[in-house]
Amino acid sequence: MCQREIVQSATAVANATTMRLADGMGVSATVLTGSASATGDVVTPPVLSGLTADHIYRLVIQFTAGGNTFQAVVEVAREE
Repeated sequence: MCQREIVQSATAVANATTMRLADGMGVSATVLTGSASATGDVVTPPVLSGLTADHIYRLVIQFTAGGNTFQAVVEVAREE
């Protein structure tokens, strides 16, 4: 049986993007530059910079597609 992915175009970023250390400490103000955007089926996060070595960060973006709100979570690790 063949599986196919149905992709809906993202129309807008619903909430401010947040960046936290894996332990929950908020670091958005110090490591995110700019804002997230949505065009077609592509959601682009803000620029990440100034990440500390040996830390794991959790990037959360909420966006709207097809009238529904979705939340994407990405873990980013900065290694030495």
